[in-house]
Amino acid sequence: MVEYGGGAFERMNVSVAQQLLLDEESAWGAARTLRTVATTRAARLPDSWDLTSREGLSAAMGELMPGAYSDRHLGRLVNRVPGGKQFQYECVPTGIEEVRPLLESIRFDECAGIFDPWCGTGGVARAFREAGHSVFGNDANPACVAHMHRDALQPGTYREAMKVYSYEAIVASPWFAVLDVALPLATRFAPVVAFHVPGHYVTDATAARTKYLAKLQEEGRLALLLGLPRGPMGRRCVWVCVFATREWRERMLKPVVGRNEVWLLK
Repeated sequence: MVEYGGGAFERMNVSVAQQLLLDEESAWGAARTLRTVATTRAARLPDSWDLTSREGLSAAMGELMPGAYSDRHLGRLVNRVPGGKQFQYECVPTGIEEVRPLLESIRFDECAGIFDPWCGTGGVARAFREAGHSVFGNDANPACVAHMHRDALQPGTYREAMKVYSYEAIVASPWFAVLDVALPLATRFAPVVAFHVPGHYVTDATAARTKYLAKLQEEGRLALLLGLPRGPMGRRCVWVCVFATREWRERMLKPVVGRNEVWLLK
């Protein structure tokens, strides 16, 4: 199922949709018309799922990031999601200086809109607005300033946001404890996703995460932005960027100059 910018739907064979995107003459026009390349994959997801049980979380991970997970890893995730036994709102600020290299590396002016489902203290939105971009914000924490206050680990949140704000990019600094759910979920709803993550999320990845990132690399859909300045907490993070197709990545990435280098895993 393909959803067009005007809200109309059309059933289309996946191979036909891919050909439209791969054709050099029509690819970018078709891609700009589609709100997301992976609409059929997003449509498979329910509006909500129970992540507070191992069974529910395992089912979600089987859809989002398949692989073998240790009981310890699953237990940690179950406890930290909203409603979990150890749940608490994370509020680690992201510095504007950490976001600027991303703006210098990706052509966000090619995107219809930016959605930040984890806006927190607003560092990402401030940097984007400073650069002239519109950002629609969500955060589960009602104490945060945002357009919506929904659980960003629920697929329905992304559908609800799309009803009021058309976006083609999701840019955020999610709660680090739940990244294995947050990252693959976001890629179902936008052709451009950029997540601000701790370096060890990539360098010390679990087996399932390694397999997931390796597949993105093989498909030409992954880019890592390294060399960021240290954030307000003294931590050096990485931007993990995932694109709907290899063509989206090649279109969106700018030539990088200076110390901020985009590492393309091919």
